Amino acid sequence: MKRLICFSIAFFVLCFNVFSAEQKKNETLPLSEWYEVNPSVVPYFAYGKENESEWKKRLLDGEKIDFKKLWIDENTAGSKILRSDKNNTLKIEGGKNDAVYGFLTYLSAERWLRTTISFKHNVPIAVFVDGVKKTDCLDPKENQETSAEIVLTKGVHRVGFALLLSANKKAQIEATVKKVENFPLPKATSSSVHPLTWEDAMSAPFVVDTQLSYDGSKAALVIQNTDFEKDKRTKTLQIRECEKGELLFDSGPVTGIQFPTFDKSGKFLAFLSKSSDEGKNDLWLLNLNSMATELICKNLENPKSVNFSPDSEKIYFIANAPRKKDDKKRDFDRLTEMYQRWGDWKDRPHLFVVDLKTKSISQITAGESNLFDYSLSSDGKKAALLRGVFTKKRPYLKSEIYLYDFENFSSKKILSWDKWPDISEIAISPDGKTIAVMASKGEMPEGGLKPKENLAYNLNLFLVDVETGKYECVTKNFRPCLSSQAISVLPPRKNIYWNEKDNEIYFLATDKDRVLLYKMNPQTKEFTLIDFNDPVLSSPSISFGSGKALYFTSALGKFWEVKIGDLKTFKTKSLWLPGKDILSRVKLGLLEPFDVAARDGEIIQGWLLYPPDFDKTKKYPAIVAYYGGVMPYGRAFRSEMFWLAGQGYIVYIVTPRGSVGYGQEFADAHCNDWGKEAGEDIIEGVKTLLRLRPFIDDKKIGCFGGSYGGFMTLYLIGKSNLFSAAVDYFGISNIASYWGAGWWGFNYGDTAIASSYPWTRKDVFVEQSPLFFADKINTPLLLLHGTSDTNVPSVESDQIFTALKVQNKPVEYVRFFNEDHGINSKPSVRIASEEMMLEWFDKYLKGEGEAWDYRWKDEPTPIEEDGK
Repeated sequence: MKRLICFSIAFFVLCFNVFSAEQKKNETLPLSEWYEVNPSVVPYFAYGKENESEWKKRLLDGEKIDFKKLWIDENTAGSKILRSDKNNTLKIEGGKNDAVYGFLTYLSAERWLRTTISFKHNVPIAVFVDGVKKTDCLDPKENQETSAEIVLTKGVHRVGFALLLSANKKAQIEATVKKVENFPLPKATSSSVHPLTWEDAMSAPFVVDTQLSYDGSKAALVIQNTDFEKDKRTKTLQIRECEKGELLFDSGPVTGIQFPTFDKSGKFLAFLSKSSDEGKNDLWLLNLNSMATELICKNLENPKSVNFSPDSEKIYFIANAPRKKDDKKRDFDRLTEMYQRWGDWKDRPHLFVVDLKTKSISQITAGESNLFDYSLSSDGKKAALLRGVFTKKRPYLKSEIYLYDFENFSSKKILSWDKWPDISEIAISPDGKTIAVMASKGEMPEGGLKPKENLAYNLNLFLVDVETGKYECVTKNFRPCLSSQAISVLPPRKNIYWNEKDNEIYFLATDKDRVLLYKMNPQTKEFTLIDFNDPVLSSPSISFGSGKALYFTSALGKFWEVKIGDLKTFKTKSLWLPGKDILSRVKLGLLEPFDVAARDGEIIQGWLLYPPDFDKTKKYPAIVAYYGGVMPYGRAFRSEMFWLAGQGYIVYIVTPRGSVGYGQEFADAHCNDWGKEAGEDIIEGVKTLLRLRPFIDDKKIGCFGGSYGGFMTLYLIGKSNLFSAAVDYFGISNIASYWGAGWWGFNYGDTAIASSYPWTRKDVFVEQSPLFFADKINTPLLLLHGTSDTNVPSVESDQIFTALKVQNKPVEYVRFFNEDHGINSKPSVRIASEEMMLEWFDKYLKGEGEAWDYRWKDEPTPIEEDGK
């Protein structure tokens, strides 16, 4: 019996040890493969000495090896892998000199998780995750253990460590990842390929403006970069040679640099930058031979539209006319007109010209009106002027067109009409007899809706006779909308040009979700697509002297690229791929068009984005993205969409009716709609998606939109039960309060709520306002809004939050202090708002609420009932 008992105990102990070993194995992950970084020698001091701890910290914190931008993989030239022995110990032998050694590996997380990374070591060490130091130990004991709890989001993460090793010494390192609570362990990988992250998206340089020289030999690019350490965006001016893309000039970071403009001779480039006086700008001249700069004008207020005269002797620009400012800020303000609600209503933009020989400035226009655009004749003797005049009746801001003669200083009023000047543009013909005007199709009469309201943003092309003032709309049967109006695509400085070489009119137009370049023959009225075979032209610049166009382009599944296209042959070539090295590691998922025939046969355009590791045998949550306002989502690369797809979601991008680019009738549906038609389009699209794509879980659908898209979010969750989670970015909840208090409320409302008022159209202002059907909203809702939003005041989110909270509905509200419309003042704020959206969706669509709760773990606990 004793033997049996002893045997039983021994067997139990053996089983327990095996179980414990297996359990330990399941709770730890040894990190056994590391890419080696070339060691950096630490020289001996010539004399003196430093505080040893501070000196070690400096060496390991990035003075020798910068982990912030360090990526190594099997494709890196000269990359070597160091592997641990069977005990998971890395053995590193020092060289002839003291040196800092670095090592890098990767962890792949299938979801948001917390874990602990632990290092046993015998030398000073610092540990980094995604380039951020997590812990260090500068004076270790033998077999010292240094650990740090880390948070990993879904995706691939860089883990690195730096160690300080004395000459001819040996280091032993044992690295392990340990399980925390019930979170799964990440997986070790040697591949740096990963889904798109915000670090990727923001690290790639982004071109915000382009300018092509007259002879087509040089390209000026304004490039936006992200400085993560200082949490700000910077801009630089680059000039590249167009044949091979060689960099000729780089200004380095310059505050507020904009409007680089070549003169016709190719000798000079003018540009603007922020001046030392707050809110002012300086005009500079860059000599393209010596690359020396010269200050031309100081302290200009809001200058723009910079152009050289044809003889290169003058520079024209629009700027606010100097005016006496109040010596001190008053405690009150008097309003007698609606437009006085605009903070800049006292500013008067006018045309100025500076003589480059004398540096004298002359003001060309004056008075209480605002100049919105101008166009110089090819000989520089005349200018067409487009000004806006405030009116007491609809449309409250009308357009007037003048012709000014620089030789005899005379002007002639050509035309006055009830069309908005702020969305209009002009171009004068080479002979000065005709003015091409980009403007709304119909005028906006006081009564409105006669016989039908046209959406003001659906722009058309008019030809105006300078002598008689008579005009003709030449795009009545042309479906695309003039101008670049697609979300994600930066508009050009000018949308419309009159080419002195071939006497044809060139213009940008939004065709569904594309932004393309067209030309029109003024005599035959025939249109020709300048087909560069790129879906969008962002910030394009046209050089008629060379017959070429410079532009920034991308596609839904293609990163941004600077290209040059020939206006005659349509052939293109790549000039520069910004962020090529950064984005080469990014893996995007598949995408497919997903157009839906609506209830009346109208085709509603959409796209589906898939996760990079998509498996059709699995079920996936989906997120529906839309704007619903007057612009389509452009067929361009949009970071947040691919980022969401990379987090394991099917993303459905849909453009419902009401948008420009799909024809006048499609656009006009926006007027007085406020969700009825657009909302039904989106709901039909989602139902069709669920029917045709069975791998989408119909119980896990989320939706989001911003501004008018935020309004659409509230409308959709109040009118349907399709959605299990929703995010409203700075959206409208009460049409009446937005109309009365929003910066553009009454102005934008003059087309979106055309000739409708709270006392005449309760069917619009009440029945379509989500605030008034808040009792029907049951979907968990996240509100994100800036407290300084002038476009859509944050009271819109305040109201819907209160309405839902008093009913104990699932709603949370994040206010971003001092943020304006867009919540995008600095990189950290943009990333935070996007991450909050993802965490909200993860909580309600994946059942993974830990990231959301972790974000607010240090927040005060709300007061519960009975003071608990």
